[in-house]
Amino acid sequence: MIHDFPNFLSCLFYKSMKRNQGEFNYIVESCDITPNKANDLFNNNNTILLFLGTPNQTPEEYFNDIKKYQTKKDWTFDRRDEHLLKHSKHWIEKSKKYQSECKKLGIWFVDTSFNREKVLQETLEKIIVNNK
Repeated sequence: MIHDFPNFLSCLFYKSMKRNQGEFNYIVESCDITPNKANDLFNNNNTILLFLGTPNQTPEEYFNDIKKYQTKKDWTFDRRDEHLLKHSKHWIEKSKKYQSECKKLGIWFVDTSFNREKVLQETLEKIIVNNK
């Protein structure tokens, strides 16, 4: 399933859009699909394709943010620190790769390394303005 997940997701996405007459809001977690695959499957006039990442943080900074902002509902809650540090290193590497891929493909990449809440609010405002 993991290798076919992007195709499954695409099928689900477009069938849901059709059922809802083009009005369907969906966020795909970037760990589930690469920019190249997302570009192939989702980049059309009816979608907003963007990736979020933290390419300018160190794994330790990312780990500290996890600990600072996590809630009981997050998958990170009650995980061992060594597991979260390993995840942090992996995510930072992936963010850098995704940022580079997005640049090559012309996909909007949002760097949430610092001032995350402000950056996300500004991103939301850009989406709203561009869709009026």
